Amino acid sequence: MLDIVTDPDPILRRPAAKAVASPETRKLAKEMLSMLTPQKGVGLAAPQVGRAIKLFVARSGKDPKDDDYLPETVILNPQITVQGKEEELGLEGCLSLPGLELPIWRASRIVVSGEDTYGRPLKQTHRGFAARVIQHETDHLNGILFDQRLEPLKVVFMGTPEFAAESLRAVHIHPAFEVVMVVTEPDKPAGRGRALKASAVKEAAESLKLPVWQPEGWKAEQTVQALKKLKPDMLVVVAYGQILPQVVLDVPQFGAFNLHASLLPKWRGAAPIQAAILMGDVETGVTVMKMTAKLDAGDIVMSQKTSIKPDATAASLTKELATIGAKLLPTALMYAACGVVEPKPQSAKDVSIAPKLTKADGRIDWTQPAEDISRHVRAMFPWPGAWTEVDGTRLNIVCGHIKDNRFVPDYVKPEGKAEMERAAFERGWRGSKLPWKD
Repeated sequence: MLDIVTDPDPILRRPAAKAVASPETRKLAKEMLSMLTPQKGVGLAAPQVGRAIKLFVARSGKDPKDDDYLPETVILNPQITVQGKEEELGLEGCLSLPGLELPIWRASRIVVSGEDTYGRPLKQTHRGFAARVIQHETDHLNGILFDQRLEPLKVVFMGTPEFAAESLRAVHIHPAFEVVMVVTEPDKPAGRGRALKASAVKEAAESLKLPVWQPEGWKAEQTVQALKKLKPDMLVVVAYGQILPQVVLDVPQFGAFNLHASLLPKWRGAAPIQAAILMGDVETGVTVMKMTAKLDAGDIVMSQKTSIKPDATAASLTKELATIGAKLLPTALMYAACGVVEPKPQSAKDVSIAPKLTKADGRIDWTQPAEDISRHVRAMFPWPGAWTEVDGTRLNIVCGHIKDNRFVPDYVKPEGKAEMERAAFERGWRGSKLPWKD
C-alpha cells in the first residue's frame, strides 16, 4: 500500500502536472482506490500519495439513495466547469491533515469535466456530498488544502465565571471560529473594600485581546440592534448569568448554543453541579444544547459523561467539567452548524431542577445521616459554604470526614477569623457543646 503524504510536505501545496492516460496511471488509480476503505477516506488525490499528477479517485456509500453516496470515480485532469450559486456549509477532513475537521462552504451543485484512465472524455454532474468531495479533491490537484478554504464562523461568546473562561479560550484558539465579541456581566463590587471586580471571562478576553461588551440587560432595543450589527453566525453561551429573550436568540443564522454543566434534562437551573453532589449522583457531565427562551430546555446537540469522585467538591467538579466542556464545545458547535448531528428534544419526564443557591442553603442539618452531611459540605464548597451556628456565632465547615457514622469537620472557619484545623478550634472553644461531638 502507498504511504499517505501529510502536511507540511510541499507537494501538497503545489499544482500538479497534467496526467497522461497509461497502464501506469491505471495501476496507480487502482492502488489509490484500494486505500480508501482501510484509510477511512472518501477521496484521494495523487499528490497525497507522492505523485504530482492530476488524478484523483473517490467512492462513498453503498446505496444510491443515501445522502453521502458517490459511485466509484476516477478522473484525470479534472476541471470544474460549472459551480452553482447556492452553497452549503459542511464538515470536512483530510487524510493529509489527520485529526483536523473544519466547516467549509462549497457549491451544492457542480459539473466536472476530465478524462478517464484511457484518455476518454468525462463530464459529470454532482450535488450535495458528492459535489463537496469532487471540489475537495480537485483543490488538491491545484495545490489547495481544505484549510485554505476556511471562512471562520463569527461567534459572540457570552459568559462570566472561570467555568466559562476555559470555554472561551477553547473556542478562540480553534481555527473554525472567530470570536468577534465577548459579552459578560458588568463589573461587580467584591471584597471588604467593595471595589469593582471584572469577571473571569472579561479578564480572559482582555488577555486574548478580544473586545468586551458588558450590557446591563437585553430589554432595550438598541442593545439588540448592537448585537445584530456584529452579524454573528452563532451565539455561544456558558454560565452567562442573564436570561436571553427570543429576539436575541434569533439573531445568529445558525442559532444560539449553551454549554450546561449537567446531563440534561437532569439538573436544569443555576446550580447543577451542587445538586449532583448533594443528591449523591454517581455521574454527571456536560451538555451542549441549542437554546430556547425556556431555561435549559433546548434540544441536545452533544453531551459527555464523567463519574463523580467520592471526595468531589463543587469546586473540584466545576474545574473538571470546565475542562471536559471546553474540549467538547468546539466540536459540538461545528457539528450543529454543519448538520452532522441533529439536535434531539429533551425528555420531559426526566426533568429535574437545580435552583440558584442562597447563603441560607449552606446551613447544616445535623439530624441528617453523616453521608448526607458530608455531601452537603462538599456541595456547598466554596459557595455559599456549609455552616452552622454555635452560641449565635456562625461557623463555616470547610471540609471533613465520616468517623463511626458521624461527620467530623477537618477544617473550620469561625466568623470573622481565618480558616483553622478543627482540633485547634476545639482547644480554644469555651462555649456550648459542638454539634459534631458525642
